[in-house]
Amino acid sequence: MATSVQIRTPEEAAARIAYLSSDVVISVQPSLAADSEFSSHLKRFASRKDRGIVAATEDTVPEIQHVRHNNDPLLSVFAPIRSGKLVSVTTSSSILLPSISHLYKLANYPVVLHVSLQPRGFADYSVITSIRNSGWTFLQSETLQEVQDMAITAHALALRTGKAVIHFFSPDTSARDEPIGLEDFTVVRAVLDIEGVRRFQASTIKATGLYADDGHAAVSSDLQEVEASGSSDKTSGLQQSTASLASKAVSEQSAKTSQASSSSTPIGASSVATTVETAAPRVTSEDVYTCASRIWEQLNTALGRQYNAFEYTGPANAENCLFIFGSDTSAFAQAINSAKPDDVYAKIGILTPPPVPTLDRLQARLQHPKHHQEGRCSGTDPPKDHQMGSPID
Repeated sequence: MATSVQIRTPEEAAARIAYLSSDVVISVQPSLAADSEFSSHLKRFASRKDRGIVAATEDTVPEIQHVRHNNDPLLSVFAPIRSGKLVSVTTSSSILLPSISHLYKLANYPVVLHVSLQPRGFADYSVITSIRNSGWTFLQSETLQEVQDMAITAHALALRTGKAVIHFFSPDTSARDEPIGLEDFTVVRAVLDIEGVRRFQASTIKATGLYADDGHAAVSSDLQEVEASGSSDKTSGLQQSTASLASKAVSEQSAKTSQASSSSTPIGASSVATTVETAAPRVTSEDVYTCASRIWEQLNTALGRQYNAFEYTGPANAENCLFIFGSDTSAFAQAINSAKPDDVYAKIGILTPPPVPTLDRLQARLQHPKHHQEGRCSGTDPPKDHQMGSPID
């Protein structure tokens, strides 16, 4: 593709990354005859036979499935994800609450949803808070560049943790952003970890049913690497423990056999355990955070853009801290930064959810006349004596 091509909307940015990072893209539309803000771009990529990165087809072109928004669209995810295909969904926020039963079921599969919050002009963030306990990982974007970077993060995070990810944004917050360049193909490929992609594609998940727990649990590829480093010591200890248990069981069996020979009462057969199966470790929120930090470190090294799970704005001697979640946190941040010493909120800090750009990039963005009161603020580290819990599980 020509390097002069630029991305102008957040839907196009998310659609491009979904196309590159999926075997199957479920495009949710108002109707099959009417394009969504994502589907027009997906159709253009497919018609040109643009090559994807992970699609396991001869021409590496992913499959695009167009589904009506009122036709239970997430139902289309189960078959391909269980057969070893990486699946992403591009949709508006209108399907989330009606699909909540599927969300709980899909939480332990590496599915990615790119969600455009609606309605335009008054994005409803309560949809996101309503499903926050469904077991998914949530990433938020506010700028056009963030949409591209967090879309990459979402797909890499789903692969590394085995957990489903919802990447959401309000199109209004980036409506006045300058166009951005295309993603770096080699960086996306490196962050996705093609070896991990191929391992997933070579596997199948033996699960049936849609609403009952099928026993499938998410498995983190990053955790497998950590576990492997200490597996030899654990194995030797386990073998010794198993051997002693087996010896004891044989002795007890011999004694029971001896007793049975002098008694008319039959004794049931006993089995000796010679192997012990261990379940894969459960993926925790700490594991998700660790994986996300590694992904952001890769993006920072390759592209020079830094992201953090939470960002603090405010004075170092803050006495109170607010967690701000919504369409535009910069208005709060600017008020805090410009507060006078005797203002009632002079010693208040602000925590904002991921992702947040670094202070230098944000200040440059705020100084642009087209972006007055746009974007997020970041600043110094929070006070050392201030402890915060996670506001959203």
